[in-house]
Amino acid sequence: MMPSAYTWRQGQLGSALSLHDRGLNFGDGCFTTIRLDRNQAGYWQCHLWAWHHQRLLDTCERLGFSCPDDLAFGVDQVLKTISTSYDAAHAVLRITVTRGEGGNGYLPDADSQPAVIFRLTSYPQYYQNWQRLGIGMGLAEFQVAIQPAFAGLKTLNRLEQVAIKQELATTAYDDLIVTDREGYLVEASAGNLFWRVDDQWFTPALSHAGVDGVVRQWLIRHNPDVQVVRALPSVLTDCDEMFVCNALMGLVPACSIGERQLPKVRCYSACLTTGKLPKTTE
Repeated sequence: MMPSAYTWRQGQLGSALSLHDRGLNFGDGCFTTIRLDRNQAGYWQCHLWAWHHQRLLDTCERLGFSCPDDLAFGVDQVLKTISTSYDAAHAVLRITVTRGEGGNGYLPDADSQPAVIFRLTSYPQYYQNWQRLGIGMGLAEFQVAIQPAFAGLKTLNRLEQVAIKQELATTAYDDLIVTDREGYLVEASAGNLFWRVDDQWFTPALSHAGVDGVVRQWLIRHNPDVQVVRALPSVLTDCDEMFVCNALMGLVPACSIGERQLPKVRCYSACLTTGKLPKTTE
């Protein structure tokens, strides 16, 4: 499937974005990336759409502008446009919302009209192998900055993730465990971390840095006993199993951390249906 892109402004699909858009010039906006599934009737559906939509609404509010009220209608129009164009079972839809144009330099115009960009790409097939076989993980040398004002948000400013992916490309690992400038666990290169010690599941606190992914939110909602902790990487020496998750890969088991082989590696496909994390004996 070849990539396709559309803009959405004032209730109309288009194909042009202004060179003055603040998202392009200042990273003034946010985005979310959605797995599309084709249903039995042949129509595309957005997996966890309500969670993705709420993320965009909340992030725009945190950034000080309004997400378009007709965003859901715009998504529906895009899905109808591509419904007969591609025959794959899955695809990827990225939704970017910017503050739009206007303002004096960094200072935005209070009357700016937000712009939306829809971008469709193929679903990464290697995720299926990752889900089944697991991945090897190492600890990233690059550390993300601490900025509580934007912690948890998926803004357009992703230079840190670019640097982490560049570092990953120089290693033999499948993914990297990322810490903040104080050395505390944050996330993976493009996903959230969960690990289990005995019967207790943990995930890093994201009050200082990191992205609060929709799958992370969904799992915490379905597993209220998960402990959200600010922890150092040393805690992983005692973990029995660990996985990385995001909206595209689902839940991918880690089979090793550095040279240490994890004692438990399993497929988490059932979790994507029930939302429930497995216990030790399961």
